[in-house]
Amino acid sequence: MKIVLTDHAKERFRERDISLNVIKSVLSKPDVVKPSFDNREIAIKVVNGKTIEVVYSKEKGDKYIIITVYYGN
Repeated sequence: MKIVLTDHAKERFRERDISLNVIKSVLSKPDVVKPSFDNREIAIKVVNGKTIEVVYSKEKGDKYIIITVYYGN
């Protein structure tokens, strides 16, 4: 799995103290995947009692472009 973080995603995952390993975990085994706009998807997973949402677009092969990451409800 190749992960590419946009500048926005880099800021947000640091700001929200969400590790890259957690992002990989959400992408590899999400509880739910919802469609978003512009061919984006939202992977959602409960990790340590907190809901993590990762907005991404998937490219050829196993490449994920991470748009943002945040705590859900």
